[in-house]
Amino acid sequence: MKIYDCFMFSDEKMILDIRLNVLSDYIDHFVIIESKYKHDGSVKNKNFDINEYPKFKNKISYIYIDEEPKNLLDINVKDDESKKNKNLLYNTYVRENSQRNMISEGIHNA
Repeated sequence: MKIYDCFMFSDEKMILDIRLNVLSDYIDHFVIIESKYKHDGSVKNKNFDINEYPKFKNKISYIYIDEEPKNLLDINVKDDESKKNKNLLYNTYVRENSQRNMISEGIHNA
């Protein structure tokens, strides 16, 4: 049986470093998912660089998502605040869920 540590990554490099170093003896493979988009939809820089973690290179599967999910709702400026907020919250959920679902790709490819 293999043990996987799967997680979403944004820019928490110190936490990532600690996680890799503490868990490496117990984990067979790390699956790291990073998205170009924050959960609120704003664009962010790519922050993970496998070359910063040469000790763990053979244990890491890294997936970078550079597209928005297909089923986001439009935010129409003519809608009332309640409808806009509902759609924004829904889109946040869709982005996060889509990113989490990509973990299965990392496990499949590990």
